[in-house]
Amino acid sequence: MANERPDFVQALRRADATIAALPPPPQLAAKMRARLAAHEAAKPAQPWVWPFLAVPVAAAAMLFVATSDEMAKPSRDVARFIPATCAPPAPSASLKLAAGCTVRLADPGLEILALDDVALVRSLDGFVVQSGGARFDAALMSTPLTVFVASRRLEAIGARFDVDGDEVRVTAGRVVVDDGRGGRAELGAGDALSWAAPQTWSVERIDAEVRRATRLRIAGEYRRASELLEQLLASPIGEERAAVLSYERAVLLETRLDSSASACKQYATHRARFGRDRYAGAVDAALQRCDDHVEPE
Repeated sequence: MANERPDFVQALRRADATIAALPPPPQLAAKMRARLAAHEAAKPAQPWVWPFLAVPVAAAAMLFVATSDEMAKPSRDVARFIPATCAPPAPSASLKLAAGCTVRLADPGLEILALDDVALVRSLDGFVVQSGGARFDAALMSTPLTVFVASRRLEAIGARFDVDGDEVRVTAGRVVVDDGRGGRAELGAGDALSWAAPQTWSVERIDAEVRRATRLRIAGEYRRASELLEQLLASPIGEERAAVLSYERAVLLETRLDSSASACKQYATHRARFGRDRYAGAVDAALQRCDDHVEPE
């Protein structure tokens, strides 16, 4: 029997190997696959995944901190322009605006309208108008506004005013003008101050005044525009250009200032001076309107 035992053990081992090599029944195979899948799903995430997750998490944290810092800045930090219309898409300490464009500041209550192509710089001391004309509307500001133009310092309190080269005109509030040499002038609503030296009617001045008349119309200062056009028509301006300004003044008087008598007088003056020019048809119609509205004595 002792000699037969090894053969019996070997026969059992061969039977076990044969059984192990056989595929499991279908039902048993399905159960095993389900258990294996559940076991894999229950495993914790592998360590190599976390470095990849750490990148977006860190970025989000940095963005939150940066946003919090930006929001924590005081509202008085107004050394930047914020676009309104026609302005660049990004804040800036210096700015150039085309006529008719507006810009506002981070400090609530201040808006700037470009009366002409204007160049502005924002400093800690105030605004510097480097060129052109602008309207400053600070009527809602609770703190004084300082504007520098042509070596003058303008201090405004709750004011709305125009700065146009060598002139300031106040439409609301109060503005104090310091000329830097000890001279001071306090202006209220309706007041204006000009520091321009007397000039002759040079070609350059005529060009500048024509542009100024355009700026005044853009700003809605129709009466001032009409007065300036009247001065230009009395200057040594060329007849072709004068005809344009003459007709523009007549239309301005009729449609913007609602001054029929003054408009009719300008239309009549235009006809007498320029005859049957390119505006003849429009002037005929205007003079007919004047005749139709004449009241009998």
